[in-house]
Amino acid sequence: QYGMQYEYKVSEFLGTTGLMNRCISVLSVGILISMAVWMISSLTIGRFVRSRPGLSRMNRLTGFTLGYAQGVAGIAVLVGGLLVFEPLLRRNLADANVPTDEHTLVHRAVFGVVDHTDSSVLGPYLRDYNPMEKIPQLNRVQEVHQTAAVLSDPSKINQMMSHPSMIKLQGSPSVQRVVEELRSDESINQILTSGKPMDRSAAMTLLNHPAVLDLVDQPGFLDQASKAIEEAGL
Repeated sequence: QYGMQYEYKVSEFLGTTGLMNRCISVLSVGILISMAVWMISSLTIGRFVRSRPGLSRMNRLTGFTLGYAQGVAGIAVLVGGLLVFEPLLRRNLADANVPTDEHTLVHRAVFGVVDHTDSSVLGPYLRDYNPMEKIPQLNRVQEVHQTAAVLSDPSKINQMMSHPSMIKLQGSPSVQRVVEELRSDESINQILTSGKPMDRSAAMTLLNHPAVLDLVDQPGFLDQASKAIEEAGL
């Protein structure tokens, strides 16, 4: 909420607009809040603990234990994410007819980590109890991949907007206003009618357009868009 409240300040300072400006604003405020909490904790609780040897030793032991647990959990989530992401990556490369010798360093790193994981002692356990699949809040890789595929293809964006649920949502006067604003923008209209995959320049144009942010802010838009993508099989 604070990030959204100070969007205009970030826009004045950086010159960014639209959804990109909101992301930067929310991220910046999140970092500032984290730094403030850390400083206050260090100056109050930290000073109190450091002045007492017994508490200081317990603090170090507790920190070591929690840090070790966080490290193990972080590695499990990271490798688990690669296990889920790797089949999607292989399928994309196969669909694009990319030969093995043209795989990038990132591709080779992902495949190497997955191969080493599968051949390790803990690999089968991580496959069976992958947190990226077992924890609903983390199990969003397929959904994100599907959404990214739609947003990177102008023809699929048009299909999504033609879905009955989206057409119903477009009956709202506020949504109609935003859609007309987008259609009247020559650069946006060119992207949506080109039929070409979206490159970095086109993506930045969409992210920086104020009307795109207005569209995202419309009540029910994101829910209906997700529903349209799922039901249309895009």
